[in-house]
Amino acid sequence: MGTILLIVGSVLPLISSVVYVLSIIKGDTRPQRATRFLIALITGLSFFALWSAGDGYGMWLALVSFMQALAICVLAVKRGIGGHAPLDILCSVLCGIGLVAWWLTGESVVGLAAAIFADFVAIVPALVKTWRLPNTETWLFYGLDCAAGLCVLVAAPLDLLHSAYPLYIVFANAVFVWAILRPRALVH
Repeated sequence: MGTILLIVGSVLPLISSVVYVLSIIKGDTRPQRATRFLIALITGLSFFALWSAGDGYGMWLALVSFMQALAICVLAVKRGIGGHAPLDILCSVLCGIGLVAWWLTGESVVGLAAAIFADFVAIVPALVKTWRLPNTETWLFYGLDCAAGLCVLVAAPLDLLHSAYPLYIVFANAVFVWAILRPRALVH
């Protein structure tokens, strides 16, 4: 059962990527540029941190997330919003601190913690944008990634190293789903 959940947890972000890319191309979604650039950087860090720690569970989710982030980052350059605001710059600096912390320690667990911290800081500009302009995002993208994180979380051993990244993915994506659907629920 664990293997099936890992496969589903790795396939769902691929599906969510297609959903998001199509939504960007149609003009329904306008990704936040700074966030998308930072997430591409950070998901790469997360993958390498998990890989070096020997985490055979979260590593696959991180690899798929990295591929997803690269594709979206490329689209965000032309079709995105923001990227130069003071909040974007502040979050970029804080993410840089997280990346340097990982590099200086060389410890995979510290790298994972730094990657999660950096990712959290990186999503702040996108979350602010989504809160203000919920119609510039699609909840399905975040909902599928949330489900992927749940699959990996259930399949992984119940310890901090194996659970931290999938748990973070569930939390972060659930917050976006809520921010996107919140205004719609109040209107109806």
